[in-house]
Amino acid sequence: MGFGLDDEIGQVRYDLAEETVPEDDVQLTEGGLDMQRFLSSVAAGEEPGLIRVDRTQVGTLASRGAIMPLTDCMEAEEVDTSVFVESALSQVTFDGEVYGIPEFNTVQLTMTNQALLEEAGLSVEDVDGSDREALAQANEQLHESGGGSIDVIGYDSKLPEFLRLWAKVGGADLLSEDGRTAQLDDPAVLEALE
Repeated sequence: MGFGLDDEIGQVRYDLAEETVPEDDVQLTEGGLDMQRFLSSVAAGEEPGLIRVDRTQVGTLASRGAIMPLTDCMEAEEVDTSVFVESALSQVTFDGEVYGIPEFNTVQLTMTNQALLEEAGLSVEDVDGSDREALAQANEQLHESGGGSIDVIGYDSKLPEFLRLWAKVGGADLLSEDGRTAQLDDPAVLEALE
C-alpha cells in the first residue's frame, strides 16, 4: 500500500516483490497510502507486508502498534544507516527502534526574482528570512496591486505548508523531541504563523 506503478521506482519495487514472494501473493493497492484503509486492515489482522508512508506519520503509526520495527532486520541485512541523512533516520525512529527506511530527502529552496528585487531597490539579503521584520518591510516594497488584482505577490512565505521550517528558524519544533506531544501552541510557532 502507498505506491503505484506510475514511475520506474514503483515498478522496480513491484517487479522485485513478484520475483521474491510466492506466486500470486503480491497484491498492490495503488496510489497514496489511504490511512483509514490501512488502519482497518491492521485492526482486521490483514495488514500489508509493505507500505510507503510519509516519514512524519511513522511515529504515530509506531506508537499505535500499527507497524513493526525494522531494527533487527536492518542489522541482519547489514544496512549501513550512516548513508542516511541523520534527521531523516530520526524521523523513522521511535523509542530507539527504526520503523522505516528513508527514501528521499527534499531540500526546500527559496528563489528570488532579481529584476523585481532591483526594481524595488532591494537585494537578496533583504529577503533572506532571518529578520522577519525586515522581510515584512521588503514584502511591502515588492507587493504590487491595484484595481482589486495582485500584479506582484511580493514575498511568498509558503505558509501553511512551510510552517515547520519557519517555526524551526524561530527555535521551535511542532512536536516534542520524543514525538508524542504537539507543540503548536508554542509562542515561537504562533509567531512564525503570524
